[in-house]
Amino acid sequence: MKNTKSYLILALDVKTLPEAIELVEQTKDYVGYYKVGKEILNSVGLPTVLRALKERDVAVFVDVKEADIPNTVMNAVVAAARHGADIINIHAFGGMEMMRKTVQAAKAENPNVKIIAVSVLTSLGDSDMRDIGCMYSAETEVWKLAKLAKDAGLDGLVCSAKELQAVRQIMGEDAFIITPGIRPAWDAKKNDQKRVMTPRDAIVNGTDTMVVGRSITKNEEHNPTEAAKLIYEEIAAALDEPKVETPTLNDIFVERLLEAGVVKTGDFTLKNGTKSPIYINVRDLPRHHGALSMAIYMMTTKIAKKNPEFDRVGGVPMGALSIANMLSFACGKSILTLREQAKDHGLVGTKTVEGFEPEEKVLVIEDVATSGGSIREAVEKYRFLGLQVENACVVVDRQQGAEAMLKELGVELLSLITLEEIVEALYKRDDIDETMKQSIRDYMMTA
Repeated sequence: MKNTKSYLILALDVKTLPEAIELVEQTKDYVGYYKVGKEILNSVGLPTVLRALKERDVAVFVDVKEADIPNTVMNAVVAAARHGADIINIHAFGGMEMMRKTVQAAKAENPNVKIIAVSVLTSLGDSDMRDIGCMYSAETEVWKLAKLAKDAGLDGLVCSAKELQAVRQIMGEDAFIITPGIRPAWDAKKNDQKRVMTPRDAIVNGTDTMVVGRSITKNEEHNPTEAAKLIYEEIAAALDEPKVETPTLNDIFVERLLEAGVVKTGDFTLKNGTKSPIYINVRDLPRHHGALSMAIYMMTTKIAKKNPEFDRVGGVPMGALSIANMLSFACGKSILTLREQAKDHGLVGTKTVEGFEPEEKVLVIEDVATSGGSIREAVEKYRFLGLQVENACVVVDRQQGAEAMLKELGVELLSLITLEEIVEALYKRDDIDETMKQSIRDYMMTA
């Protein structure tokens, strides 16, 4: 069983070695790791700092967030491992090759050192992500970087506690997840972090260890020893509590769909006049950036896993066009716009699609599949023009015949989430009871 201290990392955000040593002596009964960053390392030097801390028999997390060309990062991290660092982080934005080469070289130097990827800084929110040119929300960008870090062979990830459960799903139970942005409830002082959580909540949500800084080192009510002890005791109590059931990525996605108003339950009259206990309007998805970016990430992941061959992305007008455009950007494949009617201006003619080469393969994108009629119509138009269509992808498959019908056309349907999966997620959340769950299933069978 893990030592309670191992769940707590103290950030030694000081400029001098005497200050750092004093904090270690004051808190080492309650702290498992000490994080040293650029402030003290640039002031004193990495070898000197590591030597002094290791002499006091404590574990050290070197928080330098290395991001450079692969050889530069690899050599810097190997040097830190050689001087006794127990944990070293590198920035996932550095890319696959940088991470892969670095972890291999560091493990060759010291098999026990943990190489952790930094994802999205806890000081950044969605608007900040847009400012720096990221198409995804902060939450979804963390998912993307977690997958990249796992594929590169890293030991784990630094992420806010808000993304902790999703990262666990993506990286696996053995991943070592560090959560910064931890602030105890008794420390209400504001700081520059936006995605924060209490120590107790971080524990029950499954963190491996957490970073605390100013709540211990600069608290106005408690000295460092008292503050560290309070957090240690909160962690110890939380370890005796049941862990929160880790939601699947589908569960989290359904939560975002509910927030976006895409999924609703009740009594609805559909366009064809039939009654339905559930209403799904994926056309509202682009109105909610978090839900849309999550959908695009999950779609690209499923497409990559299936690995269909395609040259272009084609959206079914009109509801799927915005989704297809974003997916085109995320996949690096150009968009192919399908018009509902041929142009009656400019280059007047019968063409409903422009700017393509014969025999190009098109991945057809739709928002919702019910019977599959709109997808079939798009497939037939593309094929009439000499394009090839072997695969289609939808956000939601209502499981009412589309998959079987498209299979007869030689088109494989890939769905991001099915109606059955949505129902199960709603039931798990207690948003619907057993009666409503059965009502929706009955509707699926008879519609």
